[in-house]
Amino acid sequence: RPAASAGFGIVFSLTNTVATLVPAALGFGVGGIVGFTVLGGAGPLGYHLLWVRRLYGKAQTGTSPHLRELIKISVPLGITDVVNMLNTRLDLWLVVALFLDEDVAVYQAGAFQIPIITTIAYSLGSVYLPRFKKLHGEGKNREAVDLWRMSIGKVSLVVVPLAMAFFVAAEEFIGLGFTDEYMGAAPIFRLYTLLTMARVTAFGSFMVAA
Repeated sequence: RPAASAGFGIVFSLTNTVATLVPAALGFGVGGIVGFTVLGGAGPLGYHLLWVRRLYGKAQTGTSPHLRELIKISVPLGITDVVNMLNTRLDLWLVVALFLDEDVAVYQAGAFQIPIITTIAYSLGSVYLPRFKKLHGEGKNREAVDLWRMSIGKVSLVVVPLAMAFFVAAEEFIGLGFTDEYMGAAPIFRLYTLLTMARVTAFGSFMVAA
């Protein structure tokens, strides 16, 4: 159900964004952000449980795969997750090690890639995954690459202009989301929007399909 998967990703991303920005803008502090996040999680959780029930509620128990098959698949995926976590947090650890606590707070506020924008490419990747798999399975590798490149063009038409808007309005966004006390985070946020512009495809889904 690629469309449902993409929808869940968008709903989850929007919920996280609203749960972070709204309490911060209203001055509720960290406790307010945590509370809003917990309450907001009820919506995506219900959406997820609804689809699990719809897909598997009447399914019969099948034959369990061999442990070796599970390890063969899960270990590379697990290593990928570990590398991704280290990659996304290494910069923050360096700032924590080399700068004052106040600088860490400012950096953390600026090192913020807008979830709504970054989710677009991954959601579209989920939608195209069955088609990529079908083309690769039929030996139409060239057609799969062409389709992938076409999807990049579509995503770029949305991601790049949105990222540019946040690039231009970095000071206004930081002031609204984190108050003027964090205005020093605006240059950091502006640099991160340049990284966000490159989020025009989900490389992983294409390789998984292959």
